[in-house]
Amino acid sequence: MKHPAAGPWLALASTGAMVALHVTDSGGVLRVAATALFLALAPGLPLTPRLPRHEAVAYGVLVVAVSLCVDAAVATALLVAGVYDPDVALVLLTVVAATGALVALLRRARAGGEMVICLRAPAAPESSGRGRSRRA
Repeated sequence: MKHPAAGPWLALASTGAMVALHVTDSGGVLRVAATALFLALAPGLPLTPRLPRHEAVAYGVLVVAVSLCVDAAVATALLVAGVYDPDVALVLLTVVAATGALVALLRRARAGGEMVICLRAPAAPESSGRGRSRRA
């Protein structure tokens, strides 16, 4: 089974939704749901494509398991350091999830897969005079 191409985008979307709801201090069920979705999916989505291929259900369980392991590792590190604060934990998990998603997108773009992020304008193909174009 091929890993879903939307994984890094889903991680970035859940991260953005969670951050937006926390920054605007929106209370209620929507903020809790966005935070729960973020904690269950975002940290693990960018990390799981590096693991062996699995079926769809197993992949979903693997994403949640890896996410919860990352959540637990961050919480444990903060507790051991004596500086545990839920807001600090969310900021650290946001950095982990966003960095992992951006690295996954850049890796996919560099590997010649679908172009999902563009950091510069593509160069115009040069003609070699024999009917073939050369990549820049």
